[in-house]
Amino acid sequence: KIDSDYILTIRGKGRMANYNLYDEENEVLCPWYDYKEKLFGLVIEEGVTSIGTDAFREMKISCEMPDFPKSLTEIGTMAFCCNDFFGNIILPENLKILGDNAFQGAGEFSYAYIPSAVIKIYDSPFRFCEMDEIIVAEDNPFYCSIDGALFNKETTKIIQFPINVTGKYTLPESVEVIGDAAFEQSSLSEITINENIKSVNGVAFNSYNGKVVFNGKVEEIKSGAFRNEQEITDVYFMSGAPQKVERNIVETWHSFMGNINIYYLEGTPGWELDSDGLWNGYEVIPHREDEFVEYIELDDIGDAQGRSIEHVPDFYDFWSAEEIITKNIKIAAPGNLENYLNWKFSGDI
Repeated sequence: KIDSDYILTIRGKGRMANYNLYDEENEVLCPWYDYKEKLFGLVIEEGVTSIGTDAFREMKISCEMPDFPKSLTEIGTMAFCCNDFFGNIILPENLKILGDNAFQGAGEFSYAYIPSAVIKIYDSPFRFCEMDEIIVAEDNPFYCSIDGALFNKETTKIIQFPINVTGKYTLPESVEVIGDAAFEQSSLSEITINENIKSVNGVAFNSYNGKVVFNGKVEEIKSGAFRNEQEITDVYFMSGAPQKVERNIVETWHSFMGNINIYYLEGTPGWELDSDGLWNGYEVIPHREDEFVEYIELDDIGDAQGRSIEHVPDFYDFWSAEEIITKNIKIAAPGNLENYLNWKFSGDI
């Protein structure tokens, strides 16, 4: 039903039909497709148990994300793709299945909530969503959230990292797989990958233009993992070349090649070049170990120019000694300031 205010109401009992928007031979459009870009509200009534594939895909519905009925147990592939929803995505307590790209590009949200009943989440459920946080019910036996990101319960796979989060991020040590589109369009400036990582899935860092550091030796990087049409992604390998790389790690279904700078630590294995000076078809850039160290210039807060050190405690308040060791930071400063810092950090610099 569509009323005079162009609010679409879905009512009935049981499962909604699946639709097919982009298969010319088997195209099945939803009954409300003629109202594309005209709807300003959506209501899904109690009794509906599933939202079908492509149900609201590219309808450009502009309204707050609707409340879902308690009867809803499944949301299909691309069900809410490409709309202008806002607010929060609060999935109902009885939902069990969240389909592939279910909310891809659905709008701008503060957070998404996944209840305890969910047993299966397919790839990239919130792909392209402007979002600050993903929250999973603590008693969900299959999934969890850490620092606003979505993981499987064992935290061996990261499924989705919210796009809006900025700064630097270090993946938990337990993670072995980076899921499809997990860091796609991420706003992070730097992502550090732990030594236990095994697989980087397709489009994992699609359209990401920051810095990615692999501390361990990756087993596999799949096609399109670093696909990037315009920006440049800097990728650093600290422990040797990946064991297996699908040929087009910067290309997927499109014909264009992405922009990627590949850096490797001199002396680490697996970087044999072909007759054209390329590694697996890519130009790679050698770096020495000391070039991977982050230096903090203290001229502005210390006495690098002979000034007093009264502002150095501000530096101490910002970084603890433990954090300095973890970040592998060396201090670019003259002896008297370095001595002060060594004293302040109990000789840990």
